[in-house]
Amino acid sequence: MKNLLDKLAAQHWYQNQVTYVKEIPSNWSLSADLIAPLSSPLTDYLSTNSISLYRHQVEAIELIRTGKDIIITTPTSSGKTLSFNLPIMERLLADPTATALYLYPMKALTNDQLQKLRDLERFLKINLAPATYDGDTPAQQRSKIREQARIILSNPHALHYYLPWHHKWRRFFANLQYIVIDEAHHYRGIFGTNVALLIRRLLRILHYYKSSPQLILSSASIANPIEYGASLTGRKCTPIIENNFNRGAKTVLFWNSLVESNRSIYSQAAQLLAFLTKEGLQTICFTISRAMAEKVALMASHLVPEKKILAYRAGYLPQERRSIEQELRQGSIHGVVATSALELGIDIGSLDAAILVGYPGSLISTWQQAGRAGRGTNPSLITFMAFGNPLDQYLLHHPDHFFDRQKENLVLNVNNPHAQYRHLACAAAELPLAGDEIDPQQEPTIGNLVDKGLLSRTPRGLIYRGTVRAHEMVNLDNISEEMIAVTCNGKLLEIMDSLRARRSAFAGAVLLHRGQTYVVETLNLTAGTATAKQENVDYHTEILTNTAVQIVHIEQEKIAATASYYYGRLRITQSFTGYRKTKLGRTIATAQLNLPPHIFESAGLWITINTEIPAIVQERLFGGIHGAEHGLLAMAPLAVLCDTSDITGVSFPYHRDTGRPTIMIFDAADGGIGITEKLFFHLPQLIKQASDLVKECQCDAGCPACLYSPHCDSYNSSIDKGASAIILTFLSQSMETSIKARGKL
Repeated sequence: MKNLLDKLAAQHWYQNQVTYVKEIPSNWSLSADLIAPLSSPLTDYLSTNSISLYRHQVEAIELIRTGKDIIITTPTSSGKTLSFNLPIMERLLADPTATALYLYPMKALTNDQLQKLRDLERFLKINLAPATYDGDTPAQQRSKIREQARIILSNPHALHYYLPWHHKWRRFFANLQYIVIDEAHHYRGIFGTNVALLIRRLLRILHYYKSSPQLILSSASIANPIEYGASLTGRKCTPIIENNFNRGAKTVLFWNSLVESNRSIYSQAAQLLAFLTKEGLQTICFTISRAMAEKVALMASHLVPEKKILAYRAGYLPQERRSIEQELRQGSIHGVVATSALELGIDIGSLDAAILVGYPGSLISTWQQAGRAGRGTNPSLITFMAFGNPLDQYLLHHPDHFFDRQKENLVLNVNNPHAQYRHLACAAAELPLAGDEIDPQQEPTIGNLVDKGLLSRTPRGLIYRGTVRAHEMVNLDNISEEMIAVTCNGKLLEIMDSLRARRSAFAGAVLLHRGQTYVVETLNLTAGTATAKQENVDYHTEILTNTAVQIVHIEQEKIAATASYYYGRLRITQSFTGYRKTKLGRTIATAQLNLPPHIFESAGLWITINTEIPAIVQERLFGGIHGAEHGLLAMAPLAVLCDTSDITGVSFPYHRDTGRPTIMIFDAADGGIGITEKLFFHLPQLIKQASDLVKECQCDAGCPACLYSPHCDSYNSSIDKGASAIILTFLSQSMETSIKARGKL
């Protein structure tokens, strides 16, 4: 490795971008024994493949044998799949009627795992007829799969549409012994909330068929497995968190792309990828977009035409992806540039190096991507290339965050009434809803559904009466009750929620769809429609908004003399006053809009400054708290795993409800999804990280690496970096004083 790094340093294009090097030593773990050996065919399988079980695998098998619901949260390449496949196969061998359902977040992973199950089936000489059942399954094969398969692999989106036809699944559901939810950490935020409600609907139907299967959740390492398992499934899951398994040494490089000002991060990634493949290291390079994957692969191929370097992303035909995966395993592909489509446990063999172009959004994804290299006991080289955004730059300057804190909290909120609204309609369409199935907190939502004529009270219970199929109203990626269909000449372009429609599909807005530009002509929020025409334009449009926030009630508070911290319910009113046309970053025209405001209640936290800060004059106060708000939002994903679109914020030099300068951060979804509640308990850490971010940035007045945000409604106007640094330092010191005086926040 030292020789390799010396060669890298000698390259003419290398400009000292590596700012930090970390050696992670190899780990060797002792195997463990089961209390009772596996059945003879499975013992032979382990012996034939020279497999010894790790302690966490033994623990999982023993718990599954006793009927426990479990959540396995161990790092990538730790053998999670074997942990549940072995006991499931043991049961299916003993009981010829037993069935199992495997759920995956991505089709590519489903197909990969299907092949592993078929290999295991052949070795055991048992007829399980494992099969995938999703939107790609030919119609003529579906009834045969339902009638004969003992293991079915699917995904939440497909399952959602099959539940109304549960009577066709009677044989499979009545004998269902196991539900495996693999890569469970993908189910978080809004999507996770919808999947959690879907799982509850599935368990309700299974109860109707007198089936109560075990739940087996498999996840990357997370900080709150017990809480998360209960939130996702509604049942208590025993955690397995042991991570003592064989793994090779890793060398991790931190790469600052901003050091080389003349070349983009894409160009630098391609250059490093070409260098590593030329040195004989089979390398995977992860990018954050499909377009970037294609671009980096093409650039690297031109640099080393003698090496085979390809892109891999969603959108390729299944046979194309299978071919690339096979060639990677065989070693005939020397480099691959991929999106997160290859992040999961798809078998691509043991690679030598991984390049991560940009922070993938979570430490979970970071270590999953890094784990694609050096699988097993082989050594590997990992390079984290930082973009010029605040989160990447903070991590670049604080590498200890990568290595000392590799677990994150997963958050979802099944009590969100807006999420429950449509799932209750779906449940009533699947089976009549009896009174004892309805939680008292759901009564207002039920009443709303009845008033709208979607549900009807009958002697059998609540039944669905809507004119549209209930399941067509649910988008698992969204919890809004109002959806807008955007069409062009009668052809559907896309469906978006009403808030996004206000921001992106107003009359005059320019939409980009599959490389073509469309100009929106009409938006009818009442009818749920928008019409557009295809038109080639050379400008973009940006919405102009105002946000007002009213405090509904306070649930938690920490009041101090200098600053106070609150968590509770907020009512947000977002007004859309107009839009501007921009070309090459310059405003060329503005126009007014007359749209109804978007009003919703959500969960949020807010911080008030209770005393004057001598170093800041009143004129700088707004720019200071505006920048501080941006800093807190930028660092939030390090405290609680979330996407930047999951939360938002606003700041006021004077707020009428508090009477003081106030920073507010709230969940961006109607009803809230639990993120800011978690953030409230991580405020000391969050404020400290935001303060460090601003102090360490070398810019003078604020920049995209510290306080500028692409999501800012005022387009980063009026930000005062100096005042922001003073306010964040003030808040951090105030928090420290409060903790010392009163204990932990």
